[in-house]
Amino acid sequence: MTSWKSPGAVGAVALGASTLALVVIPAAVSLASGSGAVCFVDSACPISPINPCVRKPTFALVGRCAVDIR
Repeated sequence: MTSWKSPGAVGAVALGASTLALVVIPAAVSLASGSGAVCFVDSACPISPINPCVRKPTFALVGRCAVDIR
């Protein structure tokens, strides 16, 4: 059994928690409540200068295109 005091276990938990906080939760919130494609960068959104990738919360790595352009 691995001890929680080992540096590897602490690092793995920290990496998992930060991934959850910065990617998974914002992506789920974005999918549940927004329109537009999910994006990591503005260039992924059509007409990116006027349709930026909006991140909520702002520190999130994942966001949504501001306007749903199809």
